[in-house]
Amino acid sequence: MNKSKFLKKSLAMLLALMLVVAMIPLSASAAGALPNLTMIYIDDKAVEVSGDTFSANIAEAQTHVDIKVDEASLKTTTGENATVRVVKKGTTDTATLDDDIELAKWAESDGLDVTLTLQVVSPDNKTTKDYTVALTRVLDGRTAYIDKVEKGKGTYRAYVVENKDTNNVYLDVARGAYDQGGAKFKVYPADNATVNDENPAEITVKDNGQKFEIVSESGTVVAEYTIYVTVYDGLTSLDIDGEAAEITDKNGDGTPDAVTVTLPREVAYDSLGYALGRRRRRHRGQVHGPAEYRH
Repeated sequence: MNKSKFLKKSLAMLLALMLVVAMIPLSASAAGALPNLTMIYIDDKAVEVSGDTFSANIAEAQTHVDIKVDEASLKTTTGENATVRVVKKGTTDTATLDDDIELAKWAESDGLDVTLTLQVVSPDNKTTKDYTVALTRVLDGRTAYIDKVEKGKGTYRAYVVENKDTNNVYLDVARGAYDQGGAKFKVYPADNATVNDENPAEITVKDNGQKFEIVSESGTVVAEYTIYVTVYDGLTSLDIDGEAAEITDKNGDGTPDAVTVTLPREVAYDSLGYALGRRRRRHRGQVHGPAEYRH
């Protein structure tokens, strides 16, 4: 009798333990299915997460914001996709990301700071994780960044890279111009900002790593930019079938940029491969790196 009671109690305890153990993977699986968002797009600009917060600037009078999440980043551990929605704080009201989010309806505002709650939802709708979207309204005239850059004398190419940590301008320049007083490029600051009180402003580059500053229209915001230079040597000689080329500096920036070659007509061919004859013909081309010719 005692043995039978012992077996019954043991079986009951085992069944209870199995029920508890069976419940653990289910809850853990649901929680583990949620992906960790590392990047979203706010008004088409990529924004990386910091902790559980995505931070970005918006215009002072902006009323709506567009938020998108890459579908691949929503893949869960079960292979299904989680969903993302905006939640109005303190309520159960939600909005999808299919349309622009109306800030007056879905966000909390404190002066220039605007906060949205972004919520990731598991495929079974049982588990959620909240993220904060922290938006800062930028007052007109208080921005300091470049709208565009334009190459100038002695510069083959100019482009700008801006991010939250560094602001850089990259130039490909001619050695002649660089060595003889500096290559030039033009900066167009945005929102009426200036460089040395000018907009646009022409900058002469004499050193790799040279810096300049953009000052906002209000004078309260200053952004520093660093210039990185790649110097290219111009073509100094060219020989085609024993005929020496005439290499000249047409634009006067100190670097050869034009090539003229006089060739016997019999060595020149038309587009079908036929010789053009024996009359001599002049060939001209412009040079930036490898020579290019037009016939």
